[in-house]
Amino acid sequence: MYLLYLDGSGSVRNPNERYFVLAGVSVYERQIFHLIRKSDEFVADLSLGAPHDIELHGSVMANGSKAPWKGMARRIRLDTIDSSLQLLTNAHHTVKAFAVVVDKEAISPTDPVEYAFEEICNRFNLFLSRLWRQHGDQQRGLVVMDKSHYEGALQGLAACRT
Repeated sequence: MYLLYLDGSGSVRNPNERYFVLAGVSVYERQIFHLIRKSDEFVADLSLGAPHDIELHGSVMANGSKAPWKGMARRIRLDTIDSSLQLLTNAHHTVKAFAVVVDKEAISPTDPVEYAFEEICNRFNLFLSRLWRQHGDQQRGLVVMDKSHYEGALQGLAACRT
């Protein structure tokens, strides 16, 4: 089974932000432990506090807008972003990144969150279908999302209907 962890970036209601991004990482179930361990080691090596209290959010890191990134030199923050992305690049071949960038104006009046969620689920399904067609590897997928104010709408979209 593959797990796809998703998180959004951008504000749907903010007229000053043109784009909404929904992105995530898909990990084969047996590789989750290894990716988490490497991530925890990476964060611990940063010596910014308890590893489980540190989040690697690109926009917060780049802007230095919140602790522990606030007050840190921009070059160090950007290098840390690059290094954290190397965790994915160097991970097991089953680790895959997924992302959808939505131009809110272009799809109006459609809800950007719903649109992005449907698109990313379609891409995840295509990935799983390709595994089966090309390698006979029949896998299931499970989408896991970060807690957000979009949660209710997306749970409705993801609900199974029989």
